Amino acid sequence: MNRAYWDDLAADYDDQIFSVLRSDDSGQIAECIAEHADPIKTAADLGCGPGQITPLLAQSFGQVHACDIS
Repeated sequence: MNRAYWDDLAADYDDQIFSVLRSDDSGQIAECIAEHADPIKTAADLGCGPGQITPLLAQSFGQVHACDIS
C-alpha cells in the first residue's frame, strides 16, 4: 500500500476512484445494510476513503467506526 499515492488523490478522489455505492444501481448495498441494521449494534467502515457509505451506516447503527489509511 502506497500511502502517498492515496494522499495525492485526496483533492479529487470522487472523480478518480470508482464508487461502489454510486454504481450500485440495484441497491444491494443499502439492502444489505438495512438487513443487518440495529440501533444497538456497531458497524465498521474499513478503508472508507472519504466515507461514501459511512452516512448510510450511521443512519442504521448505533455507532460506526470508520477509518482509512490516507
